[in-house]
Amino acid sequence: MHDHVILIVESDNGPFAHRLREAPERAGADALIARDNQTVISRLINLDLSAALVGQGHHNVAKYIHELGMPVIRYQLEHRKSSHWFAPFVRLSGYHDANRVA
Repeated sequence: MHDHVILIVESDNGPFAHRLREAPERAGADALIARDNQTVISRLINLDLSAALVGQGHHNVAKYIHELGMPVIRYQLEHRKSSHWFAPFVRLSGYHDANRVA
């Protein structure tokens, strides 16, 4: 994944976003976290991005990035009450509207 830059759109400032950033970095890509729409737009304008990982609550951002022709993977965190941990629920088939009924 050398020469690739992955944009991670995640509002949460906790450890999950940082662990998520580490995954593409271990594979040789650069990964940047954007926590708000202004930062997302700035990075889209100023950087040559390869793909985006977009967290829950950023539907319009995911849709906009997809419309630009960039691959988008959307995810949401799932809280497991019994073990008190968060696990990502990932949609791997590109852009997908979780609110759309098929």
